Amino acid sequence: MLEAASNPRTRQITVLTASQSGKTSALLSIIGHRFGDGPRYPCLFVLPTQKLAKSMSDDRVRRLIADCPQLDTIHQKGQKDALFEKWLGGVPLRFAWAGSATELASHPCGIALVDEYSRMTRDVAGEGDPLTLVKARTSNYPAPLVLVTSTPTIEDVDATQAQFDQSSMEIWRWQCPHCSTWSRPLSKYLQWPAGSTADQAARDWSYACPSCGASITEDERRGMIAGGQFWPHLRDNDGEYQPREDGEIQDHQHRGFWVSGFASPWATFSSLARELCAAYRSQEPETIQGTINTKLGEVWRMRGDAPDWQDVAAHKGNYLPRDLPYGVQVLTMGCDVQQDRIYYVLRGWGAEQGPMESWLIEHGELHGRTDSDEVWVSLGQLMRRHGLVPKRVLVDSGYRPGTDFFKRPDHSVYAFCRRETGRAFPSKGFESRDKPVDSGLIDVNQGSLIIKNGLRLFRVSTSYWKQWVYSRIRLGEEESDLWHVHKEVTEDYMRQCVAEELITTAAGRMQWIARRTKPNHYLDCEVLAAAAAHSLNLYTLPPLQKKVVQASAPPAQRESIYARREL
Repeated sequence: MLEAASNPRTRQITVLTASQSGKTSALLSIIGHRFGDGPRYPCLFVLPTQKLAKSMSDDRVRRLIADCPQLDTIHQKGQKDALFEKWLGGVPLRFAWAGSATELASHPCGIALVDEYSRMTRDVAGEGDPLTLVKARTSNYPAPLVLVTSTPTIEDVDATQAQFDQSSMEIWRWQCPHCSTWSRPLSKYLQWPAGSTADQAARDWSYACPSCGASITEDERRGMIAGGQFWPHLRDNDGEYQPREDGEIQDHQHRGFWVSGFASPWATFSSLARELCAAYRSQEPETIQGTINTKLGEVWRMRGDAPDWQDVAAHKGNYLPRDLPYGVQVLTMGCDVQQDRIYYVLRGWGAEQGPMESWLIEHGELHGRTDSDEVWVSLGQLMRRHGLVPKRVLVDSGYRPGTDFFKRPDHSVYAFCRRETGRAFPSKGFESRDKPVDSGLIDVNQGSLIIKNGLRLFRVSTSYWKQWVYSRIRLGEEESDLWHVHKEVTEDYMRQCVAEELITTAAGRMQWIARRTKPNHYLDCEVLAAAAAHSLNLYTLPPLQKKVVQASAPPAQRESIYARREL
């Protein structure tokens, strides 16, 4: 990590480690190196809470400066030596915390250190992700450096793991002294006899090489640590990290490092076996997760509840896309906005077999940069097709197209919805709300003007509607099918519709997570289409009244003078 920080090509470093593995000391070493040897850039040190920021400044950084004569000499005393701001050689070192948008966004910096990123709030005072806010402060420097460190949390939910997956993905591994095979140390290879107490596990543990099965001793472990190495990896379709055969680092701008707790010289097989066994014997998920995360430096793997994608295929009807089957009375549309496209779902609603019966009319993607007008023009045209006009369209406004304020200050989703007043509305998803969907007026920017109550924003309980969609996909043996898809629906659509699963975290909280690297855009579109239907009270629709034609005698007619006579 220290070598990568000295490389002028590196722009970001992401590190996942066990607790007490030296990552904070490494951050302090980088501070000392850059302020001592240069180049000196203003530095921002971000921690999860104000209390931790105070402790870091008053304890660790103060001792760093005092113990290093070169730094102590250039350290400005007096009024310049504030608790959350220190000046070294005329360059500031500032401290901030994730809960304060002002502290994160008020000062430019060339070096940003974000410690324990996974434990930070994802939305700082409604202004977005703390890492995004921090990165924006480095844009004015020619060679900025951002360092992100954390102990891991839940697999595929962990924000630092998501950053690691975008990096060079260098995972620490060691070599078996018996078969010379390289492997990643993992807790599943550390075992003890069934029914053991923590003390027995500490005495009767065994760690087996995953390749040859040989038992590895504690003395051999210390030699394996000394000869360990970082190796670039890839993530396969099942979400597993596989070593690259060529060993080449593909991304020098974003380096990623993942270190196991087995690499710590302060831990032993015995101590780790004791703590793991005690955690499992407690049968408390939060204790097990905490041990796996902090002591081993591994993600907590949880599998949740979700239908299989083949369950979606069971709802195929005998109709083509853009056809309106009998029973469709109203159309709604849900749109998920990404940087280079808009995903959409058009769904028809009725009540032939029960309330909120629905048919997938069309799904697809509109390609084009969403910070430009072309793709929005296409969406407007899609909404005006003869016979396929949705009564209400909800457009996800969580992603804001365009990041250059001086190029385009207006929110593109808001601008589109203002042009389509009465038909298209912006929406924002919330994990949990008191109501499935509600709405309220918001202020919007138009150029340099602020229009009070200029737009109606729909707030959607995403957890409620995801569970609603899944309940419709799961078809019981004696239940009527109330959720239909056309017969040409794609496998990609079906997989995306079930791409998330509901888990219970170690803290007992329900949470939706994406299934291993699979996109979920069509699920989001289905959620918005259903929320739009609910906001129109379509659950009160009655079934269509079928027309009954009654047979009756034709009216009496006078015989024509031209009628054929019998011969």
